[in-house]
Amino acid sequence: MSNTNILNPAAIISAITLVVAIISPVIVTILNNLHSVKMRKLELNHEKKLKYFQKQQEVFNNFLQATSCQIETDYTTSRTEFIRAYSELMLYIPNIYWDKFNNLYNFVDKRDKASAIKELSSVTKILGKILQESDL
Repeated sequence: MSNTNILNPAAIISAITLVVAIISPVIVTILNNLHSVKMRKLELNHEKKLKYFQKQQEVFNNFLQATSCQIETDYTTSRTEFIRAYSELMLYIPNIYWDKFNNLYNFVDKRDKASAIKELSSVTKILGKILQESDL
């Protein structure tokens, strides 16, 4: 008596192996693509932060240089550079420090050299702190 409803175990194993062999590369490809997308997003985010940090550092350096030059001289070109550097700086510092930098601007504008030098020292520390926080 032969029972045709009972499947051959070898055929079942072969069928499972065939299904796994077809599905496995598809799953691996999907997972690799998801991982690649995630890694690319992380790389782009890192590049964006790095460019911002570098620009911020450049703006801070330009501001310090222009301010020092303006404190020591009263040339029209150094004044123009100081105003430009100050204006650009405001884009890269938190608004909680704006009053402090405005005080420096006023001292430089009024040609109060002693107060300007003292205030410049203070704001330089703030800029250093901002850069250290941005570097993290």
